[in-house]
Amino acid sequence: MRRGSAILFALLMTAAASGQTLGDKRSTAVAKETILLQRKVQRKTSTQCQVAGQIAYGQTVTGSLDSTDCFLSDSDQSYVDYWQFQGTTGDMVTIDYSSSDYDTYLALQDATGAIAAQNDDFGNSTNSHIAYTLTSTGVWVITATSLFPQITGNYTITLQVASAPPPSDCSTATSLCLNTGRFGASVTWATTDGRSGTGNAVVLTDDTGYFWFFDSANVELVVKVLDGRGVNGHFWVFYGALSDVQYTITITDGTTGVRRTYSNPQNNLASVADTSAF
Repeated sequence: MRRGSAILFALLMTAAASGQTLGDKRSTAVAKETILLQRKVQRKTSTQCQVAGQIAYGQTVTGSLDSTDCFLSDSDQSYVDYWQFQGTTGDMVTIDYSSSDYDTYLALQDATGAIAAQNDDFGNSTNSHIAYTLTSTGVWVITATSLFPQITGNYTITLQVASAPPPSDCSTATSLCLNTGRFGASVTWATTDGRSGTGNAVVLTDDTGYFWFFDSANVELVVKVLDGRGVNGHFWVFYGALSDVQYTITITDGTTGVRRTYSNPQNNLASVADTSAF
């Protein structure tokens, strides 16, 4: 059987199993898409309609649509669950929403409440899939519902983010690749006797490395970048100073191109924790 025929056959069988025709399925999908595009998904405020939970990159969660859930809207009485995650501008996310109990429908909502993307069927199944590059930093919402109204059943949702390419100034003798390669770190230094140069980089872990200035046996500066988006929606930058010479640290986000610099004046010995760096 050719692929196009196989997809049509699968849709017909699914529609038949749910007591719906293929025409019903298509018209319902169009109507649901229109409803979502014309309005912002309601934020849940009542006790009955609280957000189902939080989901992080690389995580799979399970849930169920049941008769105690909110309706997607008054006109579209499909039960719905909302899952929140922290996202950053430029993150390339994929969301897979599947159920063996019902025909799924998936939408992605940005921080303003607007629908950024939505999907009914993906591949040869009635499961749903979204691939989308985030356009803002903050809380994003996954809308998990059924195609047809008042359908209940269990489901799973998987959220993934693509690995970002390393910054152009990353992974050299004088720069560090941090946080699984998303960020590049480099440092320049100067002394009161007129000498200046670029720090030499040494990797310690995926998140952490150090620089030496004058002697490879003498560590001058330790730098770390952590993913704190699950806590406050930001990447965190930490550095620990083992030197009181003048230096400037430059951290580059290889996904967004945003740069942060941290300058230390001569004769100052200090460490910094920036928990809203990116």
